[in-house]
Amino acid sequence: MKKNVAILGLGIVGSGVAQILLTKTQHFQTKLGFTPNLVKILEKFPEKFHQHNLDIALKADTIDEILNDKSIEVVAEVMGGTGFAYECIKKCLIAGKSVATSNKEVIAKHGIELEQLAQQNNVHLRIEGTVGGGIPIIETLENDLIANTIVAFKGIVNGTTNYIITKMQEENQSFNEALKKAQELGYAEADPTSDIEAFDTLYKLTILSRIAFGLAITPTELYREGITKLASTDFKAAEKLGQTIKLLAIGKRITENKFDIRCHPVMIPINHPIARVNDVYNALFVQGDNVGDVLMFGRGAGSLPTASAVTADIIRGLREKTIPQLNRSLSSNYDLQSTESIVGTFYLRIDSEDTERVNETLTAARIPIKTLFLQDNFIIVETDKTDEKSVQLVLQQLPQSSLFIRQEN
Repeated sequence: MKKNVAILGLGIVGSGVAQILLTKTQHFQTKLGFTPNLVKILEKFPEKFHQHNLDIALKADTIDEILNDKSIEVVAEVMGGTGFAYECIKKCLIAGKSVATSNKEVIAKHGIELEQLAQQNNVHLRIEGTVGGGIPIIETLENDLIANTIVAFKGIVNGTTNYIITKMQEENQSFNEALKKAQELGYAEADPTSDIEAFDTLYKLTILSRIAFGLAITPTELYREGITKLASTDFKAAEKLGQTIKLLAIGKRITENKFDIRCHPVMIPINHPIARVNDVYNALFVQGDNVGDVLMFGRGAGSLPTASAVTADIIRGLREKTIPQLNRSLSSNYDLQSTESIVGTFYLRIDSEDTERVNETLTAARIPIKTLFLQDNFIIVETDKTDEKSVQLVLQQLPQSSLFIRQEN
């Protein structure tokens, strides 16, 4: 038996989905009793079909060709972007076709609306590929941990920034050197803004917060900070402190309706499991009230890992007739903790060698100093427990290029 599917986009992920669907037909027939049958690919560039050894007869020139084909049950949207992709997803759902997507920006910005549209039309909107590439993070949170109230999560969900950070830490490269290498290897785009300024991480954090905590949350509500201010000095200093630096997506349940949700560089102990996650790998550390701590780890990006997740969602859309009520319990009744009110320990890199003046400034501001030393003509300070607002205020009295990094255990 064959069940027809279509793909929107023949880029890195789309070509991977096509490869899996076309080369594993016997595998699917044996496992499922049916075969997902690829019948249409919406792609405006014919050369991509030749590039990926695909039959040009699969090419659809317009979305209407797919919408009007009543035999197509599931559509994989893997184009990226928010304009055309968003409209295509909407049209597919309205036409009664389930959608599997890896488009984290569309789901972060429009996911609540699209889930409601899927419910109204009794079809699936599947989003496993939006977070963690091939790691089954969404399925684990939605189903495997259903017996748990999620207390907290934190993790590395962007492979590009993790690669850059790894090169800065292990090879003493500058940020610009590490970024250039990431671009040469195809990990970073020509315009890397979405990755290095943590927009990609922010979109994934939004999706995780909806699923883990059941919040009707949007990206504009959450704190975001990228990695562009990090320097090789910070990694040398972190090593002396027995720590390392990672760009983390963090979510914590403070009370029933209050949450601490943010993404930014974080200094963590070198013996923490996430500290050992390097290069383009991703990892998510989840704490449930019954299961305790769970660590999910794997390739967070790339053609076949992400295509694996999208293909799994295609299969779910083909064989599961019960439509999951994903947005039914999303709550708008929540408060978000401001970063200024965070109490913890902090790392400061101060563009000065005048330790006496820095010491006096921090003491006057009642910032407790745990460690102070010189590194590469900078003063490095590790504070004892204090509040972030005090740290931000004291930085205004120090050289402009000074920075601070939050520490997490």
